Amino acid sequence: MKSESKSFAVGIRVTVVGVFMLATALTAALAIGMQYHFGRTLASEAATELYTSASSGIVTKWNAIGDQNNTVISLLSDNPTITNRDQADKHLTTLASVMKRNPLYYGMYLGHADGSFFELINLDSSQVARKSLSATHSDKWVVISIDGAATERVRRFEYLDASFKTRIVRTEPTDFLATARPWYIEALKA
Repeated sequence: MKSESKSFAVGIRVTVVGVFMLATALTAALAIGMQYHFGRTLASEAATELYTSASSGIVTKWNAIGDQNNTVISLLSDNPTITNRDQADKHLTTLASVMKRNPLYYGMYLGHADGSFFELINLDSSQVARKSLSATHSDKWVVISIDGAATERVRRFEYLDASFKTRIVRTEPTDFLATARPWYIEALKA
């Protein structure tokens, strides 16, 4: 009889320990599963909030840049020297002044009803522009102008230093017509 009760006692101990281990394992698995689920949800919500905040900041900055551009365009369009092609030297100082104040501007250009074109490029705004236009380090600005009759159109590149002194001028034939460009057509609509 004693041997039967001893095996029963050992069996209860093993059963109690087994049940305890099983309950502990199930509790741990449940806790880990819940931690994973809620951690994943929390991370997803944090990422969504971060992206929403970042996109809101980008939209705000983008709108501010757009408002600034509209203000600059409005002020320049009201400037009588801009529309007068004979005052190119005043174009330079006016446009350069605007670009010095706003480093986001790579260049500013004007198109005229006869298809001619005038652009001032700030070479300090982009090393890619400096390289593609074959400018030296002493060059600060490039003036690109296009004039001439339909088949005799000429593109002129004038490289200027910081004080607007010409370093070199080069020309090439072109078929560029400002009035055919989408930006010109859209500007007339606006």
